[in-house]
Amino acid sequence: MLRVEVPPDRVFLAILHAALAHQKDYVEGLMESEEGPASQWWPDTEPMVARFFDPPTAVRLLERLLAASRDPPLYQLTDYHWLMIYWCLQMFCDLHNDEAATEPSRRTKVGPYFIGPH
Repeated sequence: MLRVEVPPDRVFLAILHAALAHQKDYVEGLMESEEGPASQWWPDTEPMVARFFDPPTAVRLLERLLAASRDPPLYQLTDYHWLMIYWCLQMFCDLHNDEAATEPSRRTKVGPYFIGPH
């Protein structure tokens, strides 16, 4: 479990898991792209995280954050972890809100929960 000042609720944890998993898949897809090595265009695509992580390191960190968010032991987060979590949640919210704007009545399944627009 991630150690934070106020324990997160189950819905937030479901959103966090979905966001971390989505970004992990996204970065892995970038690494497998036919456009050449991701490290060449990673800084232009994801400048916020590229300052600190190359694609393989980002994937490893995302895997560790996913595991830590599900484990009972407590893990103290560093600023680098918070940066990655912020990036994942920002992208997840952007994608969710974009879908909600095109289909306002659509609800997204996140873990065992459904979330609606905005």
